[in-house]
Amino acid sequence: MDTTVPSDLPTTCPECGAALVPGAARCWLCALRHERPIAGDHVAATQSLQESPVAPNPYASPAPPTDVHLNRTFSLSTMFLWTTLVAVVMGVAGVAPGLAILLAILSLPAALRTIGMVGRRTRQSGRSPTVGEKVELFAASLGIVFVIFIGAAAAFTATCFPLGLAGFAANGENMSGAFIIAILVGIVAGAIAAYFLIRALWRTGN
Repeated sequence: MDTTVPSDLPTTCPECGAALVPGAARCWLCALRHERPIAGDHVAATQSLQESPVAPNPYASPAPPTDVHLNRTFSLSTMFLWTTLVAVVMGVAGVAPGLAILLAILSLPAALRTIGMVGRRTRQSGRSPTVGEKVELFAASLGIVFVIFIGAAAAFTATCFPLGLAGFAANGENMSGAFIIAILVGIVAGAIAAYFLIRALWRTGN
């Protein structure tokens, strides 16, 4: 009887890759059940190997949980980006406090827009944007917020100053009421301009 094992049969464990020991019923490393065929039983032994129950590998890495939502993880690169932003604002505050306040006011909505777009792109593509892409998104968001701020400020100025000058010309030095009305009307005009700019620009690039 020819006891030579056919060359097309596996000589390593399909689970862990360890070399199979002839005559052993299980893999010596991961305990996967297998059978070594002999001559004349090639087909039957192959079917037995395929149909035999697979024992769990005690050394395998645990599978990730399927019932945990992993899309809202806070990556280390994102933390570094926001830490850098805070450091820049604090550094500017030491030189020009007024400019730092303006930068913080512009950076907060830009950061919120960036976070939203990163989450949206992650859900759409199945991968998190790279650090360079996050920086690009934040720069674009900061530009959009700056345009909205300039538009609102221009609407405020174009409305408030003419009304204030008109009130001053009509009432002379007693213009406190006209001044307050001019400021309120300017705020309303700036808010309207900001609203329409946000609707037009906020979702740009999604």
